[in-house]
Amino acid sequence: MDRSLRVTEQSLGVQHEEYAGSLNIKGSMLERAKRYAEAGAAHEQALEIIREVFSRRSERSVEGTLVEILNDYAAFLLRKNPHGPADALPRAVALLDEANAHLERGEYGWRQVTMNRAHALHQSGRLDEAEGIFRDLVGFCEENHGPESYELSVALRDLADVLEDQGKDEEYEAVLLRAHEVDDAESGELL
Repeated sequence: MDRSLRVTEQSLGVQHEEYAGSLNIKGSMLERAKRYAEAGAAHEQALEIIREVFSRRSERSVEGTLVEILNDYAAFLLRKNPHGPADALPRAVALLDEANAHLERGEYGWRQVTMNRAHALHQSGRLDEAEGIFRDLVGFCEENHGPESYELSVALRDLADVLEDQGKDEEYEAVLLRAHEVDDAESGELL
């Protein structure tokens, strides 16, 4: 990865979306290696670069890289990292809000950013907002992925988690049962 970054730097420079994207990937690799401080620094630097590039060139491809880096950095902050910053959760929400502002409903990356945003709001204790987003995701998944999709199953489980935390026990049980039914149907199993 370092070699790839050097080649990109030599051919395109550091202030380029390709360099920022590669640095973002390096951040994800460092996280998997449990090198959290280095991973966070790589994500932060990638974000600084892509914001600068986007301020000069607001092309769609640059914007797509910006959204990807915002989402990946927020996802990194949302994971329970013992070495993470104290303000990781509000930073993740802010990054996902920023990413969301660059997306239209249903466009590439929207579902993942929206799901991460709902998780961040859930973890922040903003349960009503998280519930509304997960309900919207359930509807989106039904419309776009069908009634027996993995995506719908995940959205239903996430909605059930929020309902459980809100103490909406009957609805929680019904939504969780539906998630199991979708899982069974999606995997071809009979009830």
